[in-house]
Amino acid sequence: MATRAKPEGGALASVLERFVADLIKDARERSVPVRKVLEERLAHLQEGVGC
Repeated sequence: MATRAKPEGGALASVLERFVADLIKDARERSVPVRKVLEERLAHLQEGVGC
């Protein structure tokens, strides 16, 4: 995976680190478990998958 910061590839780790950091920050600000925020953000990906 490539991004502007890593056009040669290898950006997946950076993208995931940012995603997780944002989850933790949002959960703390809302005083809810990180899992709840994660489930909310991934809900649209689960639609139509049969989960």
